[in-house]
Amino acid sequence: MRASQKPGGGPEVRAAVRRAVGEVSDHLGNAPAVCRGSYIAPRVVERFAEGATVAAELERLGEHGVFGHPATRGTVERAVLDLLEEPGRPRRRSSPHSG
Repeated sequence: MRASQKPGGGPEVRAAVRRAVGEVSDHLGNAPAVCRGSYIAPRVVERFAEGATVAAELERLGEHGVFGHPATRGTVERAVLDLLEEPGRPRRRSSPHSG
């Protein structure tokens, strides 16, 4: 699913999800059903169908980068956690070993 793509409804969303699952399965060397069931959180698909993506964060990558550190470190992960967050539900704290 392209970060900039705006879903327009049922068939468009299903086609975009099918395409993304196919790309993930190709990359990981698994069947699409395995990827969908094991590697892709259902909430990601739900939020995409609602029109929510991490596009804004992806567009800002590298704006304040420090040489030698990946521009994505933490930024995209936080954006995905925000995307997955249920409204009205407190955010989980990071474990002391998470980074």
